[in-house]
Amino acid sequence: MLSFDPMNGNDQKTGGRAFATRVVHLGRDTGPLNPTATRPDGQGRPVAPGMQLATSFSFGTADALDDAFEHPDEAYCYARISGPTTDQFANAVADLEGLDGGVPFGSGMAAVHAALLGAGLGAGDTVVSSQDVYGATHTLLGTVLAGQGVRTHLVDFQDVEATQSLIARVRPKAIFAETVSNPLVRVADLTAIGEAASSVGSVFIVDNTFPTPYLCRPAEFGAHMVVHSATKYIGGHGDMTAGVVAARADLLPALRLVARLTGATLSPFDAWLGLRGLRTLELRLVRQFANAMAVATALAAHPKVARVHYPGLPDHPHHALASSMFGDRGFGAMLAFEIRDGGVPDARLLLDALRLVLPAPTLGDVYSLAMHPASASHRGLTPEDRAKIGIGDGLIRLSIGIESASDLIDDLRQALDQLPSRD
Repeated sequence: MLSFDPMNGNDQKTGGRAFATRVVHLGRDTGPLNPTATRPDGQGRPVAPGMQLATSFSFGTADALDDAFEHPDEAYCYARISGPTTDQFANAVADLEGLDGGVPFGSGMAAVHAALLGAGLGAGDTVVSSQDVYGATHTLLGTVLAGQGVRTHLVDFQDVEATQSLIARVRPKAIFAETVSNPLVRVADLTAIGEAASSVGSVFIVDNTFPTPYLCRPAEFGAHMVVHSATKYIGGHGDMTAGVVAARADLLPALRLVARLTGATLSPFDAWLGLRGLRTLELRLVRQFANAMAVATALAAHPKVARVHYPGLPDHPHHALASSMFGDRGFGAMLAFEIRDGGVPDARLLLDALRLVLPAPTLGDVYSLAMHPASASHRGLTPEDRAKIGIGDGLIRLSIGIESASDLIDDLRQALDQLPSRD
């Protein structure tokens, strides 16, 4: 089981200070509480970040207001365009990702949509994505973007040769990948995809929601934009909804334009909750990763479980790749398992039998959560399409929280034991 040692490699250093230090201090207010005071250096400074709820901002002169409208990225004017608290949050995430800046959005899917639009996709353009991409992203590509004349090519990113061949052939304007896929927790070879993207000049977008920048920073593998549903691990407590796109400097103007014109605005309160969530991100993840390894190991030994999908298990097909990409920091807190000879009735029976793990359609919370992907995240796909990407009717996805691992294992065992035997 993984354990926390503040002096070992888990406490990775980037930007001069360790990740554990940076998540605590990023986004903190540094200015005086009253900067117009006669002696501003004598004013107390807040330790925790404040929250600016203002919808609009006033200026001393009409010329100053006019200049703010002319240069909306250089001054705060109207909350739909930008705001201090939301910017603090998005830029903190971007800093952790090693990118130049962040743009906040009202949800993870708003961030995904904005990243694709910010890449310049339009009628006649092509995007390449994984065939097992998150269900809502799959539907977005196949409906909204398809309706705007954007063609999507889906490929199995696990087949590196086929992926590189497709990218070389269609030369897409954008490539959209997930570091770890939902719900089958497959690990993408970001090095290979990033090299293929660079060879044809594609904008490389990576959804890094599952690993977070603690486990992996896609920019180090060539990603131009990194997307987060900050609702998940970054918020971490199941009480906020937010998205962030972290990007290179040359892509930020297009992203900010999309943000202010589509109005997918993040609320300052949710941004403030996100800043609070960042402070305990590493502490939570270390516990969640260790719990996930223990749960995955226990499930793999249960007679009513046919297969466990978790890259931390040595027999997982991407174990070596995950080890090389994630180092010794762990393998994430998401896993999935297949009920042996199970279908929808068995999956529902198991969810109903759980006493501690909560059936819920999200992930990354401090609570452990269970979901039936065929009925939730991928219900918009046909049974044939789900089968093609490996999502069966007996698949259960688990988001492992910070509870006692032994309590979680006991709960899952008693629920599995209630399923009918098929000897």
